[in-house]
Amino acid sequence: MVKRYRKENQDTTESANKIVTQEVEGFRRRLLAERVMPTIVALRERLEELCFQEVEFLRKEFGPFTEDQDQVLNTLASTVRSASQDHWCASCANAGPHRPEPAYDCGKPSVSY
Repeated sequence: MVKRYRKENQDTTESANKIVTQEVEGFRRRLLAERVMPTIVALRERLEELCFQEVEFLRKEFGPFTEDQDQVLNTLASTVRSASQDHWCASCANAGPHRPEPAYDCGKPSVSY
């Protein structure tokens, strides 16, 4: 009888520990998401700004472009933005609570405007 009670108590305790662990992890994820959301928004805005600046730089440096060329340039900028955001999101999702290392360096010197 005592062994059975002990076993039931142990099973109940293990179940309770699993529930508490799941709740703590869920809370930690929500808290982390709330903390990093402003950073993600700022990064997306900065990426948008950089892409716009690069397109304008290319227009001034190599333009004027035909309408088709201009459309290709805008499509390219949009694709780069999208790919970068996807890459950052994947990096952040896999990063956990620590800060991710920069994912890549394209080797292009930065351009100041």
